Amino acid sequence: MNIKQKLYLKQLDFLRPLLGLIILLGLLFFYGLEDFDKLFDQVGFRLPHWLIYALYAVFAIYALWRTFFGCMMLLDNKHRKKAKCFFALVKNKQPEVKIENIAEQYALLATLFYESSKIHFYDKVSLQGLANNADYIPPYRQDKQGNIVGGSHFINSLEAFYSTKATALIEDLKQALEMSWGITGRESALEQIDALWQGANEGAEYDLLASKEGKAYAQAVQDFGFQFACTDLPVNASGFDLVRFIYLVRAGFTLGYLDEQETRSALFSAAMFLAHHYRDWQHLAYSYLINFLIWNVASNNDSMAYNYALERVLCANEVLADPYSPLQGTSLDELRTALQALIQEEV
Repeated sequence: MNIKQKLYLKQLDFLRPLLGLIILLGLLFFYGLEDFDKLFDQVGFRLPHWLIYALYAVFAIYALWRTFFGCMMLLDNKHRKKAKCFFALVKNKQPEVKIENIAEQYALLATLFYESSKIHFYDKVSLQGLANNADYIPPYRQDKQGNIVGGSHFINSLEAFYSTKATALIEDLKQALEMSWGITGRESALEQIDALWQGANEGAEYDLLASKEGKAYAQAVQDFGFQFACTDLPVNASGFDLVRFIYLVRAGFTLGYLDEQETRSALFSAAMFLAHHYRDWQHLAYSYLINFLIWNVASNNDSMAYNYALERVLCANEVLADPYSPLQGTSLDELRTALQALIQEEV
């Protein structure tokens, strides 16, 4: 049984309470409460019949609740395959702090492999709107003034949101970083950013396809639908950390934990890393997805890992292939050429 199959079966854990409920119902039907009374007498105490019925009712409600939401999750996976990325949600129409060079542009483009999961919708109204207008923005992702709101970040400005003074969005981001990363200020932000940068550099020395486990996870990513053209090309273990590094850098800037110069310097370093270690966007996506799946399975999210992996692969495929994706018309070869010219100018 491969990794994808194991994760799919793990989704069905919600059926265990229902199975237990059926077994208990069978025991009550075939043996009756009188036999239970005899069993309790042997151990020295007896439960009132009303309490047994009450406990059974509570368990029945729990089992049915788990079954209902589990079935909803399976249906969600089915509908998710019809979802589309709404790329207009990552474009800042009026940047306050503009990107200044190709290095910053490409570093932020790399975060699309994460941000795409925040702009991936399948409701019929939104899909119809997108079919008629590639820049369509669902109403539930706009405030009364028409500003883009929600969980996604822009990729064409240093600030993540429509304004560095978007109080509600900034507060949500602050709480999210504190909950997921333990970041409460500048010191803890720099600590996490440094850890991710170190992880990316260490991962660059490791070929995922050189180990049996790495090959198994790489195959799982392909089983979910991602196609990597050059299977003989080494795939490092840095993609996931690199994307998260860039995400935290610009999140730190948006919250005021990092200043502008620190942010631009970090983005430049990320672009240099990107240009040096990946042949193209697909190469980065493969590294990102493999490491994401490894992390996801290891972080006690097994019951949802199938859902998350499917979503990330579908999103990555769209980011790479959709004609309206911001990656269209870009190339890491272009980045390498520009960086080389910039370095020669400085020399």
